[in-house]
Amino acid sequence: MRSVRGVLCTVALATAGLSAMGAALATAQDEATLKYDDGSMESKRSTTGAGHAVFFQRPAQGEWFLDRVELFGSRYGNPQPPDEDFAVYVTDSTMARFCVVPRPYSLFERGPEKWTSIALPPVRVPESFYVCLVFNPTRTKGVYVGIDNSVKQSHSRDAVPGSHLGETLKEGEWMIRAHLTQKPQGAVQELLDAQQREKKKQEALAAREARLLKGAKATVLKHDSGTMEQHQSYGGPSAQTVAFEAPAGDQYVYGISFYGSQYGGQHDAEAVCGDVYILDAEGRVISRSSFPYSLLTYQKAWIEVPTLPTKVTGKFYVALFAHSEQYKGIYVGYDTQTEAPHSFIGGVGRDKFTFKPVPKPFEWMIRVKLADRPIYYDAADAGH
Repeated sequence: MRSVRGVLCTVALATAGLSAMGAALATAQDEATLKYDDGSMESKRSTTGAGHAVFFQRPAQGEWFLDRVELFGSRYGNPQPPDEDFAVYVTDSTMARFCVVPRPYSLFERGPEKWTSIALPPVRVPESFYVCLVFNPTRTKGVYVGIDNSVKQSHSRDAVPGSHLGETLKEGEWMIRAHLTQKPQGAVQELLDAQQREKKKQEALAAREARLLKGAKATVLKHDSGTMEQHQSYGGPSAQTVAFEAPAGDQYVYGISFYGSQYGGQHDAEAVCGDVYILDAEGRVISRSSFPYSLLTYQKAWIEVPTLPTKVTGKFYVALFAHSEQYKGIYVGYDTQTEAPHSFIGGVGRDKFTFKPVPKPFEWMIRVKLADRPIYYDAADAGH
């Protein structure tokens, strides 16, 4: 065992059971396991609204790649694991640049806590970095992460990469370890800043749109400038609603996008849904499409929601009904840079909506996508 650059982090060198000292030393130069815990768990915790983050420093010589994370813990909740992923973030020391890798919840078993190995595509890590696991837990699903209180100084935090970095964990150290290699297998993943992540996201969306449209002519209608001044959530039978005017000719709504985030931590984001209504000029319901809260994170972002192909003519409305409550809901951003707002608070009805003006002139950051023929999603595209 040895320390890495003075940090209280041990490096377990892989000897692969070789007896020849030269071969063992060569292997030691290729791999390292970074850890702070001593293998004993004194307590455990599931974190709502944030992730379990641990700060590491890699060996100084050469380039290193994270290819495996080990976590001591166990899944709780229903016997059947949820059909969803948790997220493994690998970030720089400020959490501004990161790479996120989804992994299935089914990796974790219920029962006594134990070490679970999480394989990753190789991620190039800087000298100092965080590993952060985000499980989005609820009462019925989540992962308890073990805590070791034997450390003198904790390197663990609650965090949301790209959003906030919490205080140092007072109970001790998350029992999370990082395995590094200097011989990556497969395509190397890089840490990206916000601009690079947005570019990558837009490229993926453009490829998806081209695959969906298959030559159809598409139009995006919007009233916002793209700059959010504030956000709002509405409880009860109220929906953020925007009026649009369809271009001439056959036009079919096939999706919307809105700038928002979810809040609350006691709901199952896969099971809780919001609704997108397409309404005619009189407020009558033409179609309703549902989407899971899991499309959103706790950070503001543009969210793409597929809808049923819905023919519209002239004036029509898009209404976003989030079913928000005090402890769970959706914030939708709005833009005040407008002179003639097209936004309303829609009163949700079974067959017809009512409309009342927003409290002050602004535009909900809700956009609608139209095509000159009906667009149908397959399962992969509908779920992104």
